Amino acid sequence: MKILAVILLFLLSVLTATSKSLTAYFETYPEENIGIDSVFLTEGDILVDVRRKRSVRIHHNKRRNAVRDIYATWLNRTVPYIIEETYDHSQRMEMKLAMTEFEEKTCIRFVPRSDETDYIRIRSEMGCFSPVGRRGGQQLVSIGPGCDRKGTIMHELMHAVGFWHEHSRPDRDSYITIVWDNIPEDHKSNFRKYTEDDIDTLGAPYDYGSIMHYKNNTFANDRFKPTIKSKFPLPDGVEMGQRIELSDTDILKVNRLYRCNITHCPDAGVPKIGYRKGDNFQVASAVHYNCSADYVLVGSRARYCMDIGQWTGNLPVCLPSYKGGKLHYCNFDRNNSCGWKQDKLDDLDWTFNNRDTPSVQTGPKEDRTMGTQEGYYIFLESSRPCEEGNAARLISPSFDFSGTKACLVFYYSMYGSTMGQLNVYQRVSGKNMKKFSQSGDQGQDWHMTAVVLDEYSSFEIVIEAIAGTSYKSDMAVDDVIVGSCEILSSLVNGDIQDTMSCGFNNGLCGWTQAKDDAFDWELMSGSTSTFNTGPNCDPSDCIKGQYLYTEASAPRVQGDTAIIKSPMLRGGSERCLAFSYHMFGDSMGTIKVYLSEFGSNKELLWTRSGDHGTDWIREQLDFVPKSLYQLVFEGSRGSSYRSDMAIDNVDVTVGNCADILTFDCNFDQDFCGWKNVKSPTDKFDWSRNKGATGTTGTGPSKDHTTGNGFYIYIETSLRFQGDFARIMSPTITDRNVGHCVEFWYHMYGTHIKSLSVLRGSEEKGEEKSLWSVSNNQGDWWRKHSLFVGSIGQDFHIIFEAVAGGYRSDVAIDDVKIRAGTCFSYDDSSGRPQGRIYRQFPHKGYTRR
Repeated sequence: MKILAVILLFLLSVLTATSKSLTAYFETYPEENIGIDSVFLTEGDILVDVRRKRSVRIHHNKRRNAVRDIYATWLNRTVPYIIEETYDHSQRMEMKLAMTEFEEKTCIRFVPRSDETDYIRIRSEMGCFSPVGRRGGQQLVSIGPGCDRKGTIMHELMHAVGFWHEHSRPDRDSYITIVWDNIPEDHKSNFRKYTEDDIDTLGAPYDYGSIMHYKNNTFANDRFKPTIKSKFPLPDGVEMGQRIELSDTDILKVNRLYRCNITHCPDAGVPKIGYRKGDNFQVASAVHYNCSADYVLVGSRARYCMDIGQWTGNLPVCLPSYKGGKLHYCNFDRNNSCGWKQDKLDDLDWTFNNRDTPSVQTGPKEDRTMGTQEGYYIFLESSRPCEEGNAARLISPSFDFSGTKACLVFYYSMYGSTMGQLNVYQRVSGKNMKKFSQSGDQGQDWHMTAVVLDEYSSFEIVIEAIAGTSYKSDMAVDDVIVGSCEILSSLVNGDIQDTMSCGFNNGLCGWTQAKDDAFDWELMSGSTSTFNTGPNCDPSDCIKGQYLYTEASAPRVQGDTAIIKSPMLRGGSERCLAFSYHMFGDSMGTIKVYLSEFGSNKELLWTRSGDHGTDWIREQLDFVPKSLYQLVFEGSRGSSYRSDMAIDNVDVTVGNCADILTFDCNFDQDFCGWKNVKSPTDKFDWSRNKGATGTTGTGPSKDHTTGNGFYIYIETSLRFQGDFARIMSPTITDRNVGHCVEFWYHMYGTHIKSLSVLRGSEEKGEEKSLWSVSNNQGDWWRKHSLFVGSIGQDFHIIFEAVAGGYRSDVAIDDVKIRAGTCFSYDDSSGRPQGRIYRQFPHKGYTRR
């Protein structure tokens, strides 16, 4: 028994010593967490969320010294927390001291969690680690054995509020040297340096004394040798890797990240026929809104003063609750479905959400109502078990708008590379009538649409989401309103787009087929199926482009109509409608274009009948819509099947058509106003040429347009390598819809260097590179289109070609610049020299 007691005492002493040693180890090297493999950590103590599907989803995807994304900082500078009961009094006091230092030296506040959605849970997980920044929902901050000292706790809380390690800054090599030979191979990634694009240092100097700096022997093979050496003597009293207090620079960076100098928001406003509760406009305060009797509040009932000095959401409005029917509004906040119900016959359900969706690169960032993650929206979760083609449908309560025009207004987000389709139906007696359809990637922003509904004594609205080909198909809906068109017109007029540009290459762009016509406009690529009628191909992209057309073959008969309507657009001033049409066939019918203002009768703007030949024709119309409106294209079938008509490239811009310049130059007559840039801005000039260039083995053998015309090129026989030539367009008037630059280029030769496109601002003289291609591209013409966004000032387009030797002649031809988005493609697949691809001209589509 004595021997057994001695053995037990020995084992107990070993375990106690091991425990003390382990605790001391963790306290000395809190970032290392050696031996902990129950969670996925990077840089030792940064918790990576692997719950996000398909890829690791971090709001601040790149490593940052501090997060730059407002969605990764804590709302209202407040971090709600829960501390688990397993900690003793002493440990809790250390945590309280750590939080108190933040509160005394910065504007960050730590508060016990009540019902906040986003919060940290402090729990012991045998180590010390935390995610960086606000991640959404509950997030773990582990304060394990040996980590429960104030300084180490502050280090992990600095991660939680949005900071990475100091040694990963892009400028660190000017201040420290990483001793790679003393770092184990599997830990070298923890010392990776990031670029200036990755790291936001908040303008603060490098800080050896930061509480976020590694110790000088962190992750060392030999603890008596450093892994980090300072290139300068450390300032007096500064210790690398100290875990005592926030340094002065730490405090500076926290206050800059959370904009602690901003203390108030402007006056929160009061809605007409409503009132506001709350007059505190300080950051983190809230105000609440209500409407007078018989009015409905449209918007958020609460707004919060954010630390950027702005209120969440827009000022809500009060609309009459009864006027021809009861107004219905739903923003889905707090998981309230407002009487909408899931369809029991669909494949899956719509889901409530109040932040970005779980999948990378799809879905909105936040709800539309409040513009933050404090509001909610509904969305289609397109990850498994969802499959391509699965549908989710939400059905509204029953509505009655007898004797008045009813309208539907809602916001949608369709962001994702494999986006599916969003449909909206008006359901009458169980029959669905499609009123809206949109497909394809529409970007991450929220888009508003307004739909005029058909007059029925009773109806429902059905919102249907159809999943795309992969998980990148999360689509969302928010702020749904059903009410009198008269009431809603004033509400939506300021929030709806006033321009439009659609080439139908990616679908219908929100255009909808009428339900009361005989047949539909159809999307088509290439030629129509009937000989001697219809176009041969899309006017802008003959290989891949699509257009809309009416198929006149049986069962169609003379006089049958196909009607399609544009999305709702904002009126109030002059507009220019430009579109291409094709009417070839010996029994051609009629195309009409109508203006249909919100809730009013339509007005005829334009009509054409009969055979107009084999070419696409470009038309421009001036019109002045007084309010919200739609454009309506109506095609009527002629006397026989040779009556296929088509439309494409429909653009609506603000202003008079005569004031909108469109540059279209094939260089056959002259330079069309393009001018060679003068030295010393370039070294030599572009020249016009017909046929082959003077040097064999380089340049085109003929122009692109007809094979018998001119093009412009650089003659590089007498040039030095690196010499460059620039040619500049006439001044282009900036448009808020941007411009599309389309051109054909030829880069053939063993010495080919590069061709670039730049934008030069008219007022400031600044230049920005838009596109560039280098090296031999083969002996054929290639096509490229690029979109140039609005910059708020007039500009020039510049082509710059660089010589690489005598066999480096570069040529361009058929340059077009027009307002709106692009509908062409980059002909990067190549086409054999000498074969001419027919491009139908846009008659009248020139400078006015």
